[in-house]
Order: sequence, then structure tokens, then C-alpha cells
Amino acid sequence: MAANQQITIFASEDLLSELESSLARSKLQSKIQFLGATVQILVSRTRQLVQLSPVTPVDVPQLRDQDDVKIIAVALAANADFIVSLFCHSPE
Repeated sequence: MAANQQITIFASEDLLSELESSLARSKLQSKIQFLGATVQILVSRTRQLVQLSPVTPVDVPQLRDQDDVKIIAVALAANADFIVSLFCHSPE
């Protein structure tokens, strides 16, 4: 969808660096090799698909995981309509 410009994906340099570090973990190497790819190829392709957004620090004390502040900051800077996540945080 991003490749067809049906959606726009925003990221920051910090998020792309985190992606690269995560993909470099040994537990993912067999899956990446199975795809016939490398970490560099996947990060490069991701860079082609995202629009970099400047980030202004934000304070969101109610977040359960303060590491997510950088995601909120990108979304706010990009005036995003949605945040898509693999994790479901339900109210306690």
C-alpha cells in the first residue's frame, strides 16, 4: 500500500535505527536469510517506503511504556491519522 501511495508511513531516524538493531538480532537471522534478504536490504527498502518526519520531544506520562514516546512524537509531528501497532494495550 505504501509502495502504491495508498498510505503514507512516517518514521524518524531514531525509529529506523531501532528497526536495524532489532533486525540484526541473531534470532531473526534465519528468517531474514529465508527471505533471501539481509538487514541492510530490509532497512534500505523500508527507507524507500517511509517518509521521514522531524521529531519534537513530547511528554506523555500516561504511556505504560515510555519507549513508545518516540512513536507518539513521530505521529504528532506528521499529523498522523492512525498509529498501527502489533501490540494491543488494553486498559487494566
